[in-house]
Amino acid sequence: MKDHITEKPEDRYEGSMQGIPQVYFHPKCGGGTGMPEEIIRSYLANPFLYGGGSFCCGCNDYVEYKELFWTDTEECLDDYFEGLKAEYLRIHGEPPSSP
Repeated sequence: MKDHITEKPEDRYEGSMQGIPQVYFHPKCGGGTGMPEEIIRSYLANPFLYGGGSFCCGCNDYVEYKELFWTDTEECLDDYFEGLKAEYLRIHGEPPSSP
């Protein structure tokens, strides 16, 4: 999948990608999916940008975050994104405004 909304390049996360999970797996189909860097950098800048699901290459369809797990940490993507959102709110006080 190549046509996803992203933050403008100048608004994306610019830090190191070391330690940031990039590949998740879907136990139901056994497939793994790599997340493109521009999407990772976009959700790190704005964890509210995307809904509660992601594309699964094994299923060739979108599935809910609660069904997906990072290969590096085995953390559920649902828990991961909830943590990012909580941290964003702690720092900024409210979600980003829509464009």
